[in-house]
Amino acid sequence: MTLTHLRYACLNKTVKTSAGEQTLLDISVSNKIPHWRECGGNARCTTCRVRVLEGSANLSPRSEREKEIAESRGWDASVRLACQTRLLGEATVERIVLRGADTSQIQLETVGGDTGEERTVALLFCDMRGFTRFAEAHSAFDVVHILNRFFAAVGEPILVNGGIIYQYVGDEISGLFGLDGGSARRACEAAIRAALGMRDSLNALNETLEAEFGVGIAIGIGVHYGPLVVGKVGHPVRRQFSVVGDNVNTASRIQTLTKSVESNLLVSQDVIEHLPADTLSIAETQMTRLRGRKESIRVYAVDGFLSLDNFLVVQRTMQPLLGADSGFAEAFYARLFVLDPALEKMFVNGVEAQGQMLEYILRGVVFGLGRSNHLALGLHDLGAKHVAYGVEEGHYELFRTVMLETIEAILGPSAYTGDVAEAWSATTDMVLGLMKGGAAGVN
Repeated sequence: MTLTHLRYACLNKTVKTSAGEQTLLDISVSNKIPHWRECGGNARCTTCRVRVLEGSANLSPRSEREKEIAESRGWDASVRLACQTRLLGEATVERIVLRGADTSQIQLETVGGDTGEERTVALLFCDMRGFTRFAEAHSAFDVVHILNRFFAAVGEPILVNGGIIYQYVGDEISGLFGLDGGSARRACEAAIRAALGMRDSLNALNETLEAEFGVGIAIGIGVHYGPLVVGKVGHPVRRQFSVVGDNVNTASRIQTLTKSVESNLLVSQDVIEHLPADTLSIAETQMTRLRGRKESIRVYAVDGFLSLDNFLVVQRTMQPLLGADSGFAEAFYARLFVLDPALEKMFVNGVEAQGQMLEYILRGVVFGLGRSNHLALGLHDLGAKHVAYGVEEGHYELFRTVMLETIEAILGPSAYTGDVAEAWSATTDMVLGLMKGGAAGVN
């Protein structure tokens, strides 16, 4: 057995391992180093990619699958799939995907280059209301400060629902859903979920802005679904991703229409047609002719989902549960070891490292809820790996109990409503069910 070293530049950490026995992803997992792997290392999602800074000659050659991916996405030789690459000698790497938001932009690699191509997607336009008056009355510093806080608040729901932030224009932000393929229903549901998440995020932001500046922000959101042309557009030395087509104008004008109706969320008939009946709570509907169009279209003022949407509820509680000061992992393991003290000996790398991994995985689950094909693969793999750690059937029910009790304790009685309890219970059951499936494949 020949020992070698793998250095993680972004962490300034070096680990020792046996040459040629493990992939770079396996090395990360075995050393409790957070490493995004949405599909669990099956060369599907490409989120485990790394950039090789030193020692590229000490890595195994690209597999056929990795070659195919690298060529189709235009990777240079320094970018490797960690799940496909074995360490043969010393090397230094850095992880490229560090958080869920990074997975969204990966979709742009799949989009046609200079020639362009047609894609059918859901488009979301969100505009801030009354910001001109605020800008005229405050310093440039305050204006930029508020804009950045606004874009952070309303941009996160786009990313967590698998969309990409397409562009910012003044105080407007737009998102695209469905660039990575999948059904029309998935894209439209993701866009609606993002819009509702924006409203929630803005409510939280306004509480702070009222206290600091004495102002609140209002928004208007328009959602549409249809084909458009995507590609890289611009001067040959600086081209950028762009979308072109009448449906872009339609989505933008639906958003503008919210200024004249009593709703901050309007969606088109094209969105409604791709959702199951009775999905949305609709306050009103009207036929209208958008500026620049001859034909009238039907738009719907949306209040929310008619029935509980587990994904949206889980997303709403992610920040208070997994924020920097929540203490979620510490509370979880303290509770776990009270119920079964013998489990503590399973964590040979220490509870602190395991806690970081737990929170990292939970964030990955929340960001992966809208991409169930990748999430299922990843959780199957996670379940299979836990067999080697000594996890048995009975441990899953214990995990479920402790998970839900910890969520309740962190959120508190006012926030841990019946809907929150139901959503997290269903999500936990889904996660554990997929992990058990992976474990069953090993046994």
